[in-house]
Amino acid sequence: MPAGRIAVSRWEKLGYGLGLAGLNLILTIVSTYLLYFYTDVAGLRAASVGSMFLVSRLLGCFAYFGVGIVIDKTRTRWGKIRPYFLWCAAPLAAVAMLTVLVPPFGEVGKLIYAYVTYNLLNLILTVAGLALGAIVPCMTDHLGVRSQLGSIGAFFGIAALLTVSYATLPLVRLLGGNDTAAGFRLAMVLYGMLALIFLLGTFITSRERIKPVRPEAIPMREGLASLAHNFPWITLVLVSATFWIVVITHSQTTVYYLRYNVGRPDLVPLIMATLVAALPGSLCALLATRTLGKRNTMLSGCLLVGLGLLVIVAGGPGSIFALIVGNLVYSFGKGIIIATFIPMAADTVDYGEWRTTVWAPGLLYGGMSIAVNVGMGIGGALSAWLLSLGTYLPNAVQAASSLHAIAWSYLWVPLIAVTVMAAWLLTYRLDAKIVGIKAELAQRRFHTRELEPDSGSRSESAL
Repeated sequence: MPAGRIAVSRWEKLGYGLGLAGLNLILTIVSTYLLYFYTDVAGLRAASVGSMFLVSRLLGCFAYFGVGIVIDKTRTRWGKIRPYFLWCAAPLAAVAMLTVLVPPFGEVGKLIYAYVTYNLLNLILTVAGLALGAIVPCMTDHLGVRSQLGSIGAFFGIAALLTVSYATLPLVRLLGGNDTAAGFRLAMVLYGMLALIFLLGTFITSRERIKPVRPEAIPMREGLASLAHNFPWITLVLVSATFWIVVITHSQTTVYYLRYNVGRPDLVPLIMATLVAALPGSLCALLATRTLGKRNTMLSGCLLVGLGLLVIVAGGPGSIFALIVGNLVYSFGKGIIIATFIPMAADTVDYGEWRTTVWAPGLLYGGMSIAVNVGMGIGGALSAWLLSLGTYLPNAVQAASSLHAIAWSYLWVPLIAVTVMAAWLLTYRLDAKIVGIKAELAQRRFHTRELEPDSGSRSESAL
């Protein structure tokens, strides 16, 4: 096998995809339906929910760097990252179920309960998501295999996103009948159990092979200092945060837009089903990165996302055809972006080790998780605050100001955000350097092993 190529079995690729599917089963509920659940089922005010989204996400940022540091210092017989799939599986399922309970409290009691369960769920989602990202540079150092993992992971993750987006409201009606709260509880039981099984599958199948040049634990101060010199990582953090503003503002306003602006709540499953276009988008990303490079591939995804939103704007609420076509184009572009994030993030881990000798995937992905949470927090807050400013009233005929606020959240905020995201991407220039960086790191690792007194034969990471 050529130098620098680490074999990853089909079972490992499948297990990795299942992990992202399990994570997205719960994450999609949070990003798509939780605002609707809180306002129209639990009876909380939109402004209160928006503030909770933002405050919780921003406060959580302090914990996420800590989680990354803990992961980098973890040493177990299963590895440093693998055990987190085992440790997160059951808590993720349990807390997800608790999040969609409606306790018999007053509004203040319900809001406190929402704060507690929402923050716990976000923390577990972040740890599991951080582990799924950080394990990629530990599984293989081959750029092509990393891109494969990115596309496979995105395919499975998007399949889960599509399933939850399309099936949730029909499933809620099927399981709960006229009791929407009971329907959400039972649906989350199903999603939670599937997430548990899928994460356990990732734990069983995954393997950590790549060993850093410096195998000892990196001091926190040195690890944090290395981030300041990792310019591609800083760019990707900004890109990630902006991308999640796009996703959250658009997705969690879909139900509102179809119900009130279009006047066709029956179209929710159909429009959610347009997410299927993200599946071929994730597969096309693998081919596109070979010719365009990762950055330009992601830029093409941004272009398609923006184009899809403009198609919906041009058609207006009265054009169902424009709504469907625009969402298909939007989803195809989103699939390209999601699939490209995974290998790009892994490249920034290598760049950090090459630039500073600090190999800290947990810390770098912890920072990436902060970006995701900040983006989701800002996006969630913007949508909720816009509803509040527009004097939105649950389950009622909406005023013109409310319809205008919904349209801004569904179309214009994500359109502005994806433009900013593309501007950030133009400053990312790692693609042209990563091959040389990989070759130099391979030489450093080889020499490090030669100096080890009990090195014996070559380890897998030398291949």
